[in-house]
Amino acid sequence: MIGPRFGPRKLDALADAIVRAGPAAATAGLDISGGRLESLLGGTLVLSEIAARLDAKLEVGRGGLREGAALALARLESAAA
Repeated sequence: MIGPRFGPRKLDALADAIVRAGPAAATAGLDISGGRLESLLGGTLVLSEIAARLDAKLEVGRGGLREGAALALARLESAAA
């Protein structure tokens, strides 16, 4: 994990900004590839709901969601061994 933490309110605010300004404008100055911009709104909404249901803040990582899930599972396996 390398970045700030985002709870449901911050994620909802990001989703609103993406809807109002578009994904490219809402993330201007950030290192987000064009391919990721297409799924940014949907991903933000899903993560907002996950954060709300878990009552937790999510941290920004360098990889994608799948990579983060794989790393979390690897840590669980390692701890169980």
